[in-house]
Amino acid sequence: MTDAGEIRRMAPEFLRISYEIGLNEPSTIVMLNRVAEQLGPDDLGTPGSGYVEKLRTVAQYLGSRGFLKRQSADWGMFSVTREGIDEVEGNKPDAGSTFQFFGNVQGSVIGTHNTAELTNTFDFRAIEQRIEEEGGEDKEELKRALAQVQRLLERGDYLDRGALSQFSGVMERHSWFTGSVMQALLGFATQAVG
Repeated sequence: MTDAGEIRRMAPEFLRISYEIGLNEPSTIVMLNRVAEQLGPDDLGTPGSGYVEKLRTVAQYLGSRGFLKRQSADWGMFSVTREGIDEVEGNKPDAGSTFQFFGNVQGSVIGTHNTAELTNTFDFRAIEQRIEEEGGEDKEELKRALAQVQRLLERGDYLDRGALSQFSGVMERHSWFTGSVMQALLGFATQAVG
């Protein structure tokens, strides 16, 4: 049985040699015996039959880390994966996270800051302009709904169940408007009382 520490110690050199052999093979399939020839039993300190078994264990270990892909049942043949190539070439992926946002992220807290402050900067005029541009035959009803939301927010009243139910049809037809109303209500509800 091979010691885990020894396997981890041998793995980088095994991967480097496999990578170099794969570059020169038209099929990119690497034979375990070719790695053995270049690595040599002196590097492993284990001549004899245990030598090949130790190399298979190293190949399995690198396979479990995603650096090699087995091409035969006994790891006698394998290929170096994209991750293995990146490891040898030193192409480390960016440690930061990437996020893609679709839609309006106004009022969102994005980043790695320790503290955040949410400020309601909802712009009723922008919604009024959008109603004019996209409201179609529902313009007047959308304007009344917006006025109702504005009154609720300005007075600081509780939002009673059904307060906007009379506008449910128009809000269903114009999801952008519904999203804007929800943004305004959420912004109001999360503001600190001063």
